[in-house]
Amino acid sequence: MDFSQFVEGNALVIRFTAVNVNELIKFLQDNRNISTLILHANGINGESGEVVLANFINAEDIEALANGNLVNLTRLDLIGNKIGDKGAEALANGNLVNLTRLDLNGNKIGDKGVEALANGNLVNLTRLDLGSNEIGDKGAEALASGNLVNLTRLDLSRNRITNKGLEALDKKVSDFISINLLWNRVNILPFYVHKVTATVAPFACLLLLGLGVASFTGAVTLTPTVGIIAALSVAVVAYSIGVLVSKVDKEKHRSPNMSTFDAIKNAFSDVYITRHLEPRGGFPYESAEFRR
Repeated sequence: MDFSQFVEGNALVIRFTAVNVNELIKFLQDNRNISTLILHANGINGESGEVVLANFINAEDIEALANGNLVNLTRLDLIGNKIGDKGAEALANGNLVNLTRLDLNGNKIGDKGVEALANGNLVNLTRLDLGSNEIGDKGAEALASGNLVNLTRLDLSRNRITNKGLEALDKKVSDFISINLLWNRVNILPFYVHKVTATVAPFACLLLLGLGVASFTGAVTLTPTVGIIAALSVAVVAYSIGVLVSKVDKEKHRSPNMSTFDAIKNAFSDVYITRHLEPRGGFPYESAEFRR
């Protein structure tokens, strides 16, 4: 295969096409200017003539890729390849140490694979997409306590995480710029803002939470003067905590006699709230927030 036809700037982008992983590794080794590798729903064959069923990648092929001394790669995108826990373990134990962005959306990865990723060699990751997998609370707990200390963007949408897993992630939420938890098995919002000061960035944390009948549990102290009790029914909330805090505080200061409820309503006036919708066309694993 002539891989040069798939080169886009410093990226090699191959979608829905079976490739020979040995040839792929050699091409990347010979073209060190390529820092991004995107393989979407590819069948990969490790030996000439042996084609793996489309949409599946052999775990041995992933191991070869992970140990191919591809130190030039900073982004690896394997959406929809169903690599499973073994593939995730191979990536975690490989030498792709310069990766800062890894997208494993739609890969049948469970808790075991996530535990490997959280405690493996990918310590430079700042962005990790694990949406549309089979991750439960143990996986969430592993991410909260693992060695991915540079992680600031995390996508765990469409998994099997419950309130327990979210409570574990609560310990790490202050490290994130954004976290996507749409379509999980949760019904509480455990992310509490304990202290907000003027030094907090306006977009300190973007929360994407899939909620049934969800609520801010208890009177959560956002600032010394403002407490929130709110219920959002069958909704998705995507908002910056820093912006929300600032808006509520401004409303209270602008009108000291205004009730907290009215201040919250005003603050939420430009919050993005929509009902759950299944994708209508396009690749099912694509997520606008995490493709940027």
